[in-house]
Amino acid sequence: MSSRPPSRGPNPPAGTATMPWIIAIVAVIGCIALAAWTTSLRSDLDDAEERVRALVAERDELRQATGASVFELSPTAQGPANAHGALYLTASGSGVLNVVNLPQPESGMAYQLWFLPPDEGEPIPGSTFGVDERGTGFLLIAADTGGFRGVSVSLEPDAGSTAPTSPMLLSGAGSGARG
Repeated sequence: MSSRPPSRGPNPPAGTATMPWIIAIVAVIGCIALAAWTTSLRSDLDDAEERVRALVAERDELRQATGASVFELSPTAQGPANAHGALYLTASGSGVLNVVNLPQPESGMAYQLWFLPPDEGEPIPGSTFGVDERGTGFLLIAADTGGFRGVSVSLEPDAGSTAPTSPMLLSGAGSGARG
């Protein structure tokens, strides 16, 4: 019998035994970097949310101080999902309507503002207005409009209507509304 050591097979290439360790170390470093980045993003999001809360509180304080009424308009079930607007009224009653993301109306048509009376009666017609190519529109509100509980916007003939002839596209109630 010979005293020869048992055969192990072919020798592995140099550095093969360390490859799994290198991959594991790179994976751990990647996980640590990803966790640090996620923590940083979460902190940035928390900071942004806090800034938004502070700005909303400041806006509400300014509204209260000026005696203004604000009607935030949101899309109805028939309105464009990304459209919205706001009606701002001063203490004297004059104001401005601002809408965004409304599609261009067909020729002969315009958007019309409707005032919803406090007694749940029929909407009271306001003025008509158009929108630019980006879907943004403005309308000045006269001081003698009177009291109302909410506002809506529909698509009507250019000259306006005495009663809505199409579904309301935007609608909103007021915070501190007059009337």
